[in-house]
Amino acid sequence: MISARGRPRSREIGDRIVAATLALLAESGYSALTLEGIAKAAGVARPTIYRRWPGKAALVADVLADSIPPLVLPDTGDAVGDLMTAAVEFIVTMSESPYGPVAYGLLAEAHHDDELANHLQRAYVAARVVSVLGLIERAQHAGRLAGDIPPDVVRDIVFGPLIFRWLVAGQPMDRCNARRLVEIAFRAVESR
Repeated sequence: MISARGRPRSREIGDRIVAATLALLAESGYSALTLEGIAKAAGVARPTIYRRWPGKAALVADVLADSIPPLVLPDTGDAVGDLMTAAVEFIVTMSESPYGPVAYGLLAEAHHDDELANHLQRAYVAARVVSVLGLIERAQHAGRLAGDIPPDVVRDIVFGPLIFRWLVAGQPMDRCNARRLVEIAFRAVESR
């Protein structure tokens, strides 16, 4: 998300900065990333980047938020079905995206970098978390999910195995495998 500060900015230059940032993140990771390196790869001067973003963390968070497909939460009236579909589509989209591993690398890096954590929370994480928790609360109010399990724990039980299998175990996540894992996870949180 290019900042609206000052005069209108060239979209083409912004696109080059975004592409360079993503390429360098995928190649070397956040800790090796520099604004000088991004500027060189994008063919722009470093002040051009500073006109759009206040620093590396803000740039990376905005680039990530704009490059990773959004978490789409269906609304069919069946909150449990919608949550299951959202979980499956989330992991399949992330595993198919060339930037999925970059996103998780950045989230891991944020544990050691407060500035990055704050920017990622604002630009990327917060809206997704609020949406998922809202869907879980709707399913609990409808009596479909156990009401005595905190919504954030339900989220972790449903999404956690998907992320673990993809990132830690390194196993591909197609819709069939993801759906199977989600169905198993829902047995732990369904209302009895």
